[in-house]
Amino acid sequence: MRQKFYSDSKYTLVEFWASWCGPCRENNLKWNNLLHTKSHALFRILGVSIDEDLNDWKNAIREDKLTDWAHISDLHGGFKGINALKYGINYVPFNILVDSTGKILKREVSVEELQTYLDN
Repeated sequence: MRQKFYSDSKYTLVEFWASWCGPCRENNLKWNNLLHTKSHALFRILGVSIDEDLNDWKNAIREDKLTDWAHISDLHGGFKGINALKYGINYVPFNILVDSTGKILKREVSVEELQTYLDN
């Protein structure tokens, strides 16, 4: 039986974003900078896209160098898509920090706040 993604690391940032979202794309760089200083055993990122266009989504992943992230998208409905509805996402960027058991530790964590979690 495969473990859940979040159980592979001490912390997982679930980052809701879209290729057309300027602030999301700016945050991607910040998250990448932090991710590249930590081990996967400590910290991982799951990108949840609300994009509706496959090519836009893939191009943003490539352009923002998000190759070390895990990615999912239903590519249907944007904010009315299954992932946005399931988690009550009405805007992006939005994120949720979870621990290795899946417990939500914080919503809308900043890079600085996450750094504090990772350093303790």
